[in-house]
Amino acid sequence: MAVVLRFMDKRGCVVERFVGIVHVTDTTAVSLKATIESILATYGLSITRIRGQGYDGASNMMGEFNGLKSLLLAENKSAHFVHCFAHQLQLTFVVVAKNHKKLGSFFNCIANLTNIVGGSCKRRDILREDRMYPSVVNLLEYVENYGTLSNQRSNANDLLDIIQCFEFGFLLHLMKNVLGITNELSQALQRKDQDLLNAMDLVKAAKIKFHNLRENGLECLFEETYEFCNKNLITIPRMEEVFVPRGRSRRGAEQITNDVHYRTSLFYTVIDAQIVELNFRFNELALTLPVATATVERAFSVMKIVKQSLRNRMGDR
Repeated sequence: MAVVLRFMDKRGCVVERFVGIVHVTDTTAVSLKATIESILATYGLSITRIRGQGYDGASNMMGEFNGLKSLLLAENKSAHFVHCFAHQLQLTFVVVAKNHKKLGSFFNCIANLTNIVGGSCKRRDILREDRMYPSVVNLLEYVENYGTLSNQRSNANDLLDIIQCFEFGFLLHLMKNVLGITNELSQALQRKDQDLLNAMDLVKAAKIKFHNLRENGLECLFEETYEFCNKNLITIPRMEEVFVPRGRSRRGAEQITNDVHYRTSLFYTVIDAQIVELNFRFNELALTLPVATATVERAFSVMKIVKQSLRNRMGDR
């Protein structure tokens, strides 16, 4: 278990210190609480002096009745729980991607694409000098024709059909805009010297950017997608025609135009869902709580690097 303490020194400055990595016999909330008590006792501290606690979203940490959060709150009502701001921001996007079928399919495609592109040293070498869209298409065509396994060739063929359509290009540029806003906010929230009021101001600024994107960004998004498609010889549908889902017939499909599909079913629904999640996870209640940074999770991630070579044989020594 990686432990980080955040406190205010005698000069009134907020200080964050990595205490260390401690071995735990199991990851139950009771065991973790006992370990925390032992660590605090080492430095002459106690649970009664805690004024905030922050973890990831695991059930043993955040469980309403038996989680570590609840066990500490039962002993100290002042140990307010704050979900890591940077992790909260990530979850807003994860929820949107899971709940929007088209967006979920888009990221499944990206994941499959990453697996194929990074599947061998030879393929990575092909893209080493140029990672732009045409190079990805060329690589997929190479795998389609020369892949050693039949499933690799068929996956490459399916991905070529998906990424060489207008909808993929539209979602690609939409996500570039959305992730541009969230990435800027994420980097700011992970700063160790970030204070609470400034953090909430940054969240509000991100919400304003999303509202501006919703009100004024659609036409620019279409223009970017048109330019991308023309450059890469991708067919652009007529917006006044009836939208036909890829690989499906018109029979039984909802009769909407391409313009309504891209404008309403994709653009507005994705942006609105992102704004709703930001409002839900970064509400005004958070103003009364301390800021939680990503230091703990970053330290925990480093443990994977430390343990990598011996992780299956590692003991307590």
